[in-house]
Amino acid sequence: MNIGFDAKRAFNNYTGLGNYSRSTIQLLEKHQADNNYFLYSPSINEENIPDDFLNDLDVKLRNPESPMGKFFKGIWRSYGGINTHIKKDEIDIYHGLSNELPVGIKSSARKSVVTIHDLIFMRHPNFYPQIDRLIYKNKFQYACNTADKVICVSEQTAKDVHSFFDISRDKIEVVYQTCNPQFKVKVGDEKLKEIKEIHNLPDEYLLYVGTIEERKNLFVIVEAMQKLGDKCPPLVVVGKKKPYFNFILNFLNRHKMADKVIFLKDIFYDQLPAIYQQASLFIYPSKFEGFGIPMIEALYSGLPAIGATGSCLEEAGGPSSAYIAPEDSDQLAELIPEILSNQDLRDEMITGGYLHLAKFEEKKIAQDLQDVYNELR
Repeated sequence: MNIGFDAKRAFNNYTGLGNYSRSTIQLLEKHQADNNYFLYSPSINEENIPDDFLNDLDVKLRNPESPMGKFFKGIWRSYGGINTHIKKDEIDIYHGLSNELPVGIKSSARKSVVTIHDLIFMRHPNFYPQIDRLIYKNKFQYACNTADKVICVSEQTAKDVHSFFDISRDKIEVVYQTCNPQFKVKVGDEKLKEIKEIHNLPDEYLLYVGTIEERKNLFVIVEAMQKLGDKCPPLVVVGKKKPYFNFILNFLNRHKMADKVIFLKDIFYDQLPAIYQQASLFIYPSKFEGFGIPMIEALYSGLPAIGATGSCLEEAGGPSSAYIAPEDSDQLAELIPEILSNQDLRDEMITGGYLHLAKFEEKKIAQDLQDVYNELR
C-alpha cells in the first residue's frame, strides 16, 4: 500500500505531537516494510527534530514546489496544494497524525485516517483562549467526520470523540503510542555521572516532567512536599515554564521551599533518560491528559510512578502504579514516604510496570496500525 502522512509535526515539533509523528513513521517503516511511505510537510526545521529521525528510513519526502506553496505553507498543507501531491502519488491511505486532515482529501486519497490525541480544549475550556477553542473544534470535527477511521491514543480520548463529536464507536479505533526508544536503554554509569554533574542533581530526588502549567498540576506536588517538610527529598522539574510557574514560585518562596525544588533548564532530549533513571520516584498529577507519555517513559526507566485519576493516566501507568485524586495533596503526602521507604512495594511497582509496557511495544503498535489500514483496503 501507498501510505501518506501529514508530517508537519514530525519535522517541526521537537516534543509532543512531533514525537508521536516521528515514532509512528519510524515503527511502521521498520515493522511494516511492505508499504510505501510518503511524508508531506510544508517545511523542514532541522533544529526541531532529532538528528537520527531519517536515518535508514526508506520514505519519500514531499514539500511545496511552487513559489505560492512555499510562501503560503499553511494553505498548502490544509487545502489544495497537498492534495495535488497525494493524488499524483496514488496514496491508498492518508493518515493525519496530528488531529487534522486537508480539505478535499476524499478526492485525492482513496481512504483517510486521522489520529485524535485529546479533546482537552472541550473538556476544560478554561485552559484555552476562545479563538483557539473555535479553531480546534472546527478542525477536529471536520477531520473526524471526513476520515474513514479515527484513531484515538487512549480509551479516554475515544470516549470523548464519541461524546463530543457524535462519532460512531465503530469508526473509532484505540491504538496506543509508545515513547522514544532511548528510554528503553539502560544508561551507562559514566553518562549517568556526567548528567548528574552537569545539572547538579541530588543523590535522591522526586521527578516531574511536563509543561509547568495549571492543567499539569505541579502545585499538588509542592503542596504535599510542604506538608512532609524535611521528610521529603527534593523535587527535580523538567518542563517549559508558562505563567503558572510564577504561582508555583510564589508558593515556594512563601513557605521557604525554594531550595527544595530544582527547575532544570537547557535540557537536551537525549539527557532525559539519565535524569529519569537516577530519580527515586516519578510523579505526574495532571488533571487531564490525552495519554500521558511521561508515565511510559518513567516505567521504561525502572521508576515507581504516581499519576492522577480522572483521565487516561491509569491506562498509561497500569495497575502497578499509584494514583491520587488530582487535588488531594494529603493522599500524595502519604504515598511519597510509603513508596520511598518500602523496597518490596517499590519492586512490585517496577516489575508490574515492566509487564504493563507490553501494551506499548513498537511491534504491537505497528501491527495495530496496519490492521486499521488493512480494514480500509
